[in-house]
Amino acid sequence: RMRYTFGAFYMDERNHTQFADLIGVPTFVLVDRDLRNDTRSYAGYGQVEYDFADAWTAIVGARWTREDKDLELLYTPTFGTPFTEAALPAFGYAPEQTTRQTTPKFALQFRPRDGLMLYASATNGFKSGGWNARTDSPQLLNDFGREEVWSYEVGARSETFDRRLRINATLFHAKYSDLQIATQLPGTS
Repeated sequence: RMRYTFGAFYMDERNHTQFADLIGVPTFVLVDRDLRNDTRSYAGYGQVEYDFADAWTAIVGARWTREDKDLELLYTPTFGTPFTEAALPAFGYAPEQTTRQTTPKFALQFRPRDGLMLYASATNGFKSGGWNARTDSPQLLNDFGREEVWSYEVGARSETFDRRLRINATLFHAKYSDLQIATQLPGTS
């Protein structure tokens, strides 16, 4: 009547990116960037499924995540002063970020007959923050926090005609907070 899954996750990612803004022919460099971004992520997770009545299953799960990010950079604008991550605290930005988040999951399944399953679920997730790396000045290399989402889903899974026909239908709704959108303001690089 009860099934469970537990586990752990670890990731160590090291990125090195070099990019520049160029203009014209012959090519003129507006700003040259050398960026290093390291991410270490640790997580523990678990899920329990419990058949509490004939044809009914309740599912509860959670994931705890800790993510540490570090930023090293050297920006060399053609018009302006070169800068590194050491310039960020003067503008209220930190070259390190730590995110700790617990993300739950709740679901209910109903199987009224063989070949048909109805379900509903609510799940929370997140994407950690970062830095606006596409700039040419330290005051615009601002940091931003995590994005969160609650995702709601209802649906049906069915098989009929001796498993020759499968019909699946799903309705989703997502509610975001602090949505991260890549954009560029006019007159900035």
